[in-house]
Amino acid sequence: MDRIKLTRKLRESSNPFGSPESDDDDHLDSDINLNNGHATQHQNLVNPISVSNSVSNSNSNSNSNRRSGIQRAQLPVDLRLNSNDNCSNDNEQETGLPPLSMRRLLGRLYDTNHSHAQVSLLSFVLGVTLCAGFTHAFIGSTHQLLGLYLGFLSLFHYMEYLTTAMHRYDVGMNSFVLNHSRAYHIALSFGFIEYLVEWYFWPSSKQLDAWTIVGCITVLLFQSLRSLAMMTAGANFTHLISFRKEHNHVLVTDGIYSILRHPSYTAFFYWAVILQGGVMKNPVACLGYCVALCKFFVNRIRIEEDTLVHFFGPQYEEYRKRSWVFIPGVWN
Repeated sequence: MDRIKLTRKLRESSNPFGSPESDDDDHLDSDINLNNGHATQHQNLVNPISVSNSVSNSNSNSNSNRRSGIQRAQLPVDLRLNSNDNCSNDNEQETGLPPLSMRRLLGRLYDTNHSHAQVSLLSFVLGVTLCAGFTHAFIGSTHQLLGLYLGFLSLFHYMEYLTTAMHRYDVGMNSFVLNHSRAYHIALSFGFIEYLVEWYFWPSSKQLDAWTIVGCITVLLFQSLRSLAMMTAGANFTHLISFRKEHNHVLVTDGIYSILRHPSYTAFFYWAVILQGGVMKNPVACLGYCVALCKFFVNRIRIEEDTLVHFFGPQYEEYRKRSWVFIPGVWN
C-alpha cells in the first residue's frame, strides 16, 4: 500500500492539469479582482488500479499482479483515459445522444476532463483557423471580412485558455470558452448570417477598406486589454463568480485595475461590438450585441459588486468611488 501511495503522489505532482472548471451556461467570465496568492492545485485523476483486487490466491501470481497494477497506475492521464473500462462507460453514456450532437461527434474532445493531446489539438485547430483567416483577408479577392472574423474569433478563444492556464492549474477545456452557451453560439451565427445576406444584396458594403482597418486595430487593442486584465489578476481570474471569501483574499487595485474595476468586461463589450460593426460591417448585429451585452453586464456587475462589498466592506466602497467601468449603464 505504501508503494501505491507513492505512485499516486508522483503521478499527481507530474500532472499540470487539474480538475476542470464547471462553467455555467449563463456566465462568460469572472472579473472579481481578488488576490489569493498561489492557486490551489486540484486533481481530477482516474483512481489507480487497486493492487488488492489483482492479488491471486496463488503466491506465484501475487507479485506479478502487484507489479502490473503499479505499472498501470503510473500510466499518464491520457493513456489511462483510453482504458477499455472507461471506453465502455463512455459508449454507454453516448448511446442516447442524437447522431449529430457535438458530444457524440467529438467524443473526448468535448469533455472538460482533458489531456495534453486534447489541448494541443484544439490549440492547433484554432491556430490554423487564425492563420487561414488572416491570410485570406489580405491576399483573397472576396469575403475578406469573413476571414478577419474567423481570425479574431480564433485568437480570442485561444487567448482565453492561454492567459488562464499561465497562472492556474485547475483549467479545463471550458477555459477555451468554445462551449460557453447556446445564446453565445446563436449570436456568433447571427453575425455570420447577416454578413452573407448583406453581401448577397449589397456586395460593395462588404469590402476591405480604411474603416475595416480601423476596426481591426481597435479590436486588437481591446483583445490586448482583456488579456492584460486576465494576466494582472493572475491565479485570481476565473470564468465563474466566487461567492466565498478565502482567508488570504485581498483586493487588487493596482495596474489596469487602478482605473477600471472590471477591465475584462469592458474589453469584451467593445471587442464584440466593434467586431460586428467595425470589422464585419453588420449594423443589425452590432446594435443587437450592444443591447444584449449591456443588459448582461449591468446585471452581472451588480451581483458581483454586491458580493465584493460583502467581502471587503468600506474598502471596496472606496475603491468603487475612484474607479470606472465604461460600459453603458454602469459607467462609474
